[in-house]
Order: sequence, then structure tokens, then C-alpha cells
Amino acid sequence: MPAAGSLICPAAAVCLGCGSVRGVLNELPLCLPCARKLVCERFRAERVCPRCLSVMRPGKACPVCSRDREGLILRTYSPYRYRGVARKLILRLKFGGDTRAASLLAPAMADTLGEYRPDVLIPVPLNRRRERERGFNQAELLARLVGASAGIPCMNALVRPRCTKRQSSLKTPAERGRNVLDAFKP
Repeated sequence: MPAAGSLICPAAAVCLGCGSVRGVLNELPLCLPCARKLVCERFRAERVCPRCLSVMRPGKACPVCSRDREGLILRTYSPYRYRGVARKLILRLKFGGDTRAASLLAPAMADTLGEYRPDVLIPVPLNRRRERERGFNQAELLARLVGASAGIPCMNALVRPRCTKRQSSLKTPAERGRNVLDAFKP
């Protein structure tokens, strides 16, 4: 029995951005202030590289193109800065298992594609153990939602035969690159 004066509310009434109890905002699991912040966290078109679409700092070279000496990266897409409400949604999806966050992130991801339409979306697979721990693959869920929104098929065309360290636990791009080297196969 709850203590006198406590408030009981369903999880669906709690904002995914700030955790406050909220009213329904067009059936989105966000309060109005967090929805506004999420819109403001979108990248502006003038801050992306014209070649690969990576986010750039004003007056600086593209961080992706400058490291891609072989010219292997054709495009990258990132609708949000990794901070604020967008960061909270990503963390809730990946580590909190809250799949509602994917439905908030996917439309902006699909919109970021603009006129570019790949033939297929291929999500990065999780190791079987990690997928069992999480209960789902967040990359696959996002790819399916983006694909449905943009009219692009999604296909599981990769396997991850070996377990790797968590990328978030590694400090440098070189460490992250070595960690996933030969970690995926068709």
C-alpha cells in the first residue's frame, strides 16, 4: 500500500527527457519543455560537411573527412547533438531498455537522409550475449523505424562473431577502431 500523499502514475505519464509527471503531448512520452529542447538540439544544415554530412565546428576541417584518408566514408548522418534530451533518450534506449525513445529519435533520423535514399538499411548487430542482456538490438529497432518512415527496407546482413569491449569504455578513436576490427562479417 502506498504511503499517504504519494502519487501513483503509469510509466507512460512520465517524461522520458526529465522524468517529470506530464500531461499527454500528442501522445508523445515527453513534456512540452523537453519536446522543445529536442527540436533545438537538431543540427543546423550549415554546420555539416558538404561531402560526408558529418557535423563540423565553424572554421574547422571536417573531423571525419580529415581522418578518412582512403575516402571510404561516403556519408554520415546525425540529426542531434549528443547532449541534453537527445542524449537522455539514447541512453534510455540503449541501457534502460525503453523502446519508446526510439520512436522519438527515428523520425529525425529519417528526415536527416534528405533526398538520399540507400537501397537498404543494415543495422550493426550486437553480440548475442549483449542482445540477450538488453532484450533487443537498439540499432535494429532504429533502422526498422527509420526504414518504415523513409520507405527503405531493413536487412540483417551482418553477424558479430566475437564479443568486443563496449565502445563507450574506450577513450580514443584508434582504440575504438581496433576494438571492432574484423568484428563483423556478412
